[in-house]
Amino acid sequence: MTHPTLQDQIAVATANEDLHVPALFGQWAERVLDAIPIERGIRLPLARN
Repeated sequence: MTHPTLQDQIAVATANEDLHVPALFGQWAERVLDAIPIERGIRLPLARN
């Protein structure tokens, strides 16, 4: 069994990001922005763990 190269792993990760992330999360951007009162100049706090 051969192990994928770093270049192969990066290609798979990039394809995943390009295809799945927009499909799963793209639909939520407009809904979230519509649900919160954002105006020009307003700063949102950063999430902290």
